[in-house]
Amino acid sequence: MTENLTKSLLKVEDLPLDEADALFSVLGGEYGRLTAGQKAITRDMEIVTILGYSSTWKLSETIFKDAKEKDDFDKVLKQLNILPEFTEEAQMAVGLFYDKNQKERQDLMLLNPSSLTPLLSVDQEEDSNMAEKSPLMDAALVKHLITILKKSEEEFKELPASK
Repeated sequence: MTENLTKSLLKVEDLPLDEADALFSVLGGEYGRLTAGQKAITRDMEIVTILGYSSTWKLSETIFKDAKEKDDFDKVLKQLNILPEFTEEAQMAVGLFYDKNQKERQDLMLLNPSSLTPLLSVDQEEDSNMAEKSPLMDAALVKHLITILKKSEEEFKELPASK
């Protein structure tokens, strides 16, 4: 299956956009292969569940500090937008921390998305085997996809600016 997927990806620029999008969604085309609901490992080896991405989210202690009265609290809460996927550079990942030793402890964390690694399973050896089988581990394919992206970027730059 990996070989067929790799062959398809090598011809991705020939596919209609909706088919190419479907193909990339199978691979997990999100930033860092993480989207809302997925588990990840932080640099400190903590397990978190990604709730989404936000540039307006605040930690609870900040919310309570900023909001003196109930109306203030409601205003602050309404400003906290969260999206299921990483869409802009200013966003941070909002994660729910899970402590397997203290299951009652659940903390919300703001995390740099680049500091997260997908948790595919609880077995690191199995994770490594799964990663090795990914078509995205094929150097020729990755180079090809980068070439497509560079070409698309150059074509985009040549478009006339909109008024």
